[in-house]
Amino acid sequence: MTNEIVLSEPAHALGPVLQQAEEYIRQSKSANTRMAYANDWDQFQKWCLVHRVASLPARPETVSLYIADMAEQLKPSTIQRHLSSISVAHQAKGHESPTHSLLVRATVTGVRRVMGAAKDKKSPVRVAHLIHLGDVLPKNLQGIRDKAVFLIGYAGAFRRSELVNLDVEDVHFESEGVRITVRHSKTDQESIGQTKDINYAVHSVNCPVKSLKKWIEMGAIESGPLFRSVNRHGQILPQRLTPQSIALVVKRVMQALRMDPDQFSGHSLRAGFVTDCIKSGVQSQVIRRVTGHRSESTLSEYFREADTFDYNIVAKLGL
Repeated sequence: MTNEIVLSEPAHALGPVLQQAEEYIRQSKSANTRMAYANDWDQFQKWCLVHRVASLPARPETVSLYIADMAEQLKPSTIQRHLSSISVAHQAKGHESPTHSLLVRATVTGVRRVMGAAKDKKSPVRVAHLIHLGDVLPKNLQGIRDKAVFLIGYAGAFRRSELVNLDVEDVHFESEGVRITVRHSKTDQESIGQTKDINYAVHSVNCPVKSLKKWIEMGAIESGPLFRSVNRHGQILPQRLTPQSIALVVKRVMQALRMDPDQFSGHSLRAGFVTDCIKSGVQSQVIRRVTGHRSESTLSEYFREADTFDYNIVAKLGL
């Protein structure tokens, strides 16, 4: 899926500028988003080829049938992403998007009502889990790294992509703790950057700052990727961890803590920070300063994880 700018004949002298403009357009979306769009569009083209219908431009009836065919296999949120991919492909070629039609929108609404639009939520990693890390993690380099991933990921409410893109040059230790610069994130497509300050913990055994410092020192990491792979021989490799690796680390450690690993994901660290903050009565604006959430409504999704028993609504109603 490409974005193209078509110049008239006399404008060919602007060739270098054209290439630069197209590169800026390409970079307007993150690499992960571009890959997802490309894969979705490829899947739609193959579906159209099998059913002998045009994919570009596609008729609203075609897209509606495509949605109906996917409804049994995909979540509504994934279907919505496929529609976005189809829309982007059409607009890039100068065609009106069929996804804007009343027929397609009605089909999507019907799928949500029949299949349900609830998200497949994973469980958060809580403080109660973190305090037992030392009991289950090995004392080797992998264990030291995993502990740093858990504690920093939680204390800084990092997304998986943010954690794996950190370089050691982004880390600055201060007398109060550590200051980490996030140069690019999901909600910062223009790479303005965000700084996360993490203080020393009261209990040094589970201090995120000390754990990170130990990983850097033991791994002799002087430049480049902060969180790296460790092979089965205990050697640190030069390549950085992937977002999928973070998820595997979380699942492996939670299984060691005798929890169901399928209930946790790479997002569980970030979700756990928000959940525990809400449970402890931390003000939302303070939480959002760490997480980078721009709106109160987005943050409100995490309120479901805080134990509602704490509020004892029945008692407050006088029953």
